[in-house]
Amino acid sequence: MIRPVGEIAVAKRVLMANRPRLMRDLICGLVAQEEDLEVVGELYDERDLMAAVESLAPDVVVVGLDESNQPPAVCAALLAKRPSLRIIGLAAEKDLGVSFWADVQIRSRRFENSERGLLEAIRGSVTESTPEEGGGSANRN
Repeated sequence: MIRPVGEIAVAKRVLMANRPRLMRDLICGLVAQEEDLEVVGELYDERDLMAAVESLAPDVVVVGLDESNQPPAVCAALLAKRPSLRIIGLAAEKDLGVSFWADVQIRSRRFENSERGLLEAIRGSVTESTPEEGGGSANRN
């Protein structure tokens, strides 16, 4: 969703920090085609993620998921500093995508692993969690 600032529409700012590089390049190309989304940076080393989030101020960060499909370790630290941040976790080898965001606690929800599903997660359309997917009551962000 485009957020109006005066007369100027501001796109959601997306920071790419996922692996492998081919997947990151494909997602960058997908996001670049959308008028309401803008890639503000690409990380080649996830150890630089905290500093990049501080300096680039993205609305969304796309990261790789490990084999546990749990929120990446850095997820809690990022959301503690920037509760409005949305974190998209992708696991290419498992054909899986999960959106993480903060409410009083970190919540998550799997989304359709397709271009449409990914774009909806980046835009924030995937926000309801169920007990089996993220615990707690449904919420809107």
